[in-house]
Amino acid sequence: MHLRPYNPRSDLSASATVMARALVNDELAHYLNHSITTKWTSYRSGMARFLPTHAVRPGAIIWVVESDPGDPPPKYTENSPAQAHDSGKTGTEGGEILGFAIWSRHGTSPVARNWQRANETLSARFEATLLTLRDKCYYNWFPGVDPTKNRANAAKVRRVFAEATSWDAEIFPEYWELDIMMVDERYWRRGVGRMLLEWGTGQAGMEGVPAVVMASPMGKKFYERGGFVPIERQRGFDELFECGEEGTWTLIWEPEEGGKGEGEGRWVERMRGKMEEKRKREEEEEREKERGEKA
Repeated sequence: MHLRPYNPRSDLSASATVMARALVNDELAHYLNHSITTKWTSYRSGMARFLPTHAVRPGAIIWVVESDPGDPPPKYTENSPAQAHDSGKTGTEGGEILGFAIWSRHGTSPVARNWQRANETLSARFEATLLTLRDKCYYNWFPGVDPTKNRANAAKVRRVFAEATSWDAEIFPEYWELDIMMVDERYWRRGVGRMLLEWGTGQAGMEGVPAVVMASPMGKKFYERGGFVPIERQRGFDELFECGEEGTWTLIWEPEEGGKGEGEGRWVERMRGKMEEKRKREEEEEREKERGEKA
């Protein structure tokens, strides 16, 4: 298998299938969607509508892992509901997409602007506008187009994401963010995710900037093995659906000391210090409230 850039014309359908398979047992996916297994075609079509919107955002870079001839055959996880919708492809003949990742470069430096310019052309902006109108208008006016989507739950998740993904500009003026990583469940534990992750951390290391990610309960340990440090559990998700003991976390990867950055620990330590200040401020506000109620 090998890594290559995403082609929006030829890779969309296969990538949507990868995303649907990757999320078939994910708690968040089931919270956001009705009847994933019984309405598989509609669910997968929703993934195909979701991906183009993210692909045209400024700074978004998409890589896919594609199989090579002679690669080991796929293997479903036990009792996988996705198996009933198998296309019959084995991946052993090569050319099958096994996973993909969407990385985004944030910042205003010349390096960041170089990454961002690809999606700032007139045609890209026009396409982004059309996709936004489609998502906000058409699918809201005609909910039958996407019968699996749980719109009420989606609104709740958007609010939690908005609060959880605001990286402090003072601490993170420049960084890479892993927005999405999906690996076909038939190819888990074969190094697909590692290839996609190492592209981003390798690029961040060369530029001397951190990389950040929000990890689901399923993904937290994987990112820790890749060098990411857990920073904060996002409790907002615990209130929406069962996150288990692991929970949903924000994690940070830092370039090694001696690189172009200012040394290991810079971002993690500052972020933890900021969180401690926030915790103390909230505790003081709570004490003030209690004093006011007693008075």
